[in-house]
Amino acid sequence: PFVGEGRLSDLSLTGCAVTTDRTVLIGSYVKLSLLLPNQPRALLIELGRIRWVRGQAFGVEFIRLPSIANRRLNHTG
Repeated sequence: PFVGEGRLSDLSLTGCAVTTDRTVLIGSYVKLSLLLPNQPRALLIELGRIRWVRGQAFGVEFIRLPSIANRRLNHTG
């Protein structure tokens, strides 16, 4: 396991894209803390799966997130 940082894009209720300088593998499982504009706390994604990798970007499908995170995503999107 490792900790990395990246730039979030294409956030939806079911996933997001992340650009980073870290190497990731399709099919890997991740835990994410998303820092969103105008939000006092990070949004926790307990379990996500990397679905695609293109250069320095990868797509994450959200598999498990707390109900509070789901509600926050509904209000963000």
